[in-house]
Amino acid sequence: MVISESILDALSFREIDENVGIIALTGATKTRQVKDYLAKHKEQFADKHLLIAMDDDQAGWKATRDIVNTIEEDGVGENWSVFDYTSETKDANENLQQNRKAFTKTYNQMAARTKQHERVMAIEHEP
Repeated sequence: MVISESILDALSFREIDENVGIIALTGATKTRQVKDYLAKHKEQFADKHLLIAMDDDQAGWKATRDIVNTIEEDGVGENWSVFDYTSETKDANENLQQNRKAFTKTYNQMAARTKQHERVMAIEHEP
């Protein structure tokens, strides 16, 4: 599940993974509704890895902090990570446009780590 700062950024992830779930803000300062939604519907995210992909700027960092605080405080999702942009771009769409191959590789590596974590957790928690 990708949480991004805009619908265009969210759709950048959907372009490389048609099955990824997306939640898009309408700007970095618009975190309240998403945080409320995550907290109120946390059961929907119980087995999900949340990938936070805000813009790589001051407003995006603040939004990331706000969302991560909600995730941690309210126990939303199985785990979370912050997307690591592959170049000097400020958002997912710009990153995709500048270097699709690197963007896809970074996303796939993060997804593979998540899947590996899920396999380990399943083995550790088998009855």
